[in-house]
Amino acid sequence: MNLSFADLRAGFYATVRAPIAQILGWLCLLGATYPQMYDKDYKLPQHFDVYVYWYALNNWFSGNSLYDWYALPDYKMYPFTYPPFGAWALSPLTWFDYETAARLMIMAIALQTAVIVALVGRSLGWSWGSAFAIAPWAAILVQQCLEPFTQSVGFAQVNTAMMALVMIDVAAPPSWKGRGVASGLAAAIKLTPAIAVLIFLLHRQWRSAITMVATSLTVTLLSWVISPGESARFFFDAMWDPQRAGDAYYTSNQNLKGFVARALPENTWSIAWAITVALALVAAVWLCLRIQAAATSVVTPHVIYDDAAPGPLNAAAPATGATVSAASAAPSRSGATRKPSHLTDRRSNHDPGAAGLPHHLVAPLGVGASQRGSANRGGATAKVRTPGRCGPSAGSIIHHGPALVVPLRAG
Repeated sequence: MNLSFADLRAGFYATVRAPIAQILGWLCLLGATYPQMYDKDYKLPQHFDVYVYWYALNNWFSGNSLYDWYALPDYKMYPFTYPPFGAWALSPLTWFDYETAARLMIMAIALQTAVIVALVGRSLGWSWGSAFAIAPWAAILVQQCLEPFTQSVGFAQVNTAMMALVMIDVAAPPSWKGRGVASGLAAAIKLTPAIAVLIFLLHRQWRSAITMVATSLTVTLLSWVISPGESARFFFDAMWDPQRAGDAYYTSNQNLKGFVARALPENTWSIAWAITVALALVAAVWLCLRIQAAATSVVTPHVIYDDAAPGPLNAAAPATGATVSAASAAPSRSGATRKPSHLTDRRSNHDPGAAGLPHHLVAPLGVGASQRGSANRGGATAKVRTPGRCGPSAGSIIHHGPALVVPLRAG
């Protein structure tokens, strides 16, 4: 028996979405963390970051300064490096003994990785059911194969929680009024997620950018009211000391500053780092513009009117859902070409079933909620079908009567 790719894909989705498969997936994801929680002697391996979190917070809650505890006190190295709001966000770790807190942190990282995978899938147009069914299995592979996730588990870091918060906003539709809150919280916990505001600015999503900044400032000021001494110590002193986070040339410092520090003499680090950052930003903007241009040109919807359309195109599936009105579909004369009104405004034409992605991005991926419309002109009916979530490609044509919608592929 010959099975098509569509048959195999449908069978795969049906399998992973089965309740027993979903339960097994989440259990396997948590089970995959066992080597990080128990060594060969059934003891907790060393997880450096959660060790710093737990001991620094307990030292703070014992009446000492949050920023005067060091993991290596003889060298004054590796203190707590996050703002006071980050300390309050991590404070539930102190409700448990260190080993329990570390193991809970490791399991939380695994679950956060699955949430990230699900949100990425959702932003690509998967249904919530498919996204969360595939998420645990994909998260196992991600944690084993991608170095940043492997390191986050090894150190028991807070990074996956920060990425999950940012992804909540990135995957949310631009029309959601709460978009930016999760990223703002992440930026207040650990400063590096603040870079996510560029995502909103580059997309000219001003409300989301303002919401992110306002959220971050609000919780930071609130923590300043609660912990004024520690807040002043962090923002006026500790934040400006690069040695608190370790030496730049350390091998786990996988960023541009680490690359420069390992490749060049120390007296050239600052200028070389500034140049590499500028080049990286230029390359990133260029790449974003190229992707946007490609996405816009891959599918160009046209309405072509031809009263003598050939016979094979007249077979159409029954129309359901949205209707294209005659006023928006009929041209002034036969042969004219125009976009339907529901495709003219790219900013407002979002598919709620595909996490708000515009059709010029959704259609090339073959995802998005199925829509069928009809338009009457001179008694004839045009059937229009856009790609379904797991349906036909963007090149699909369903036609009846004088109106023909042709999504043209570039190249």
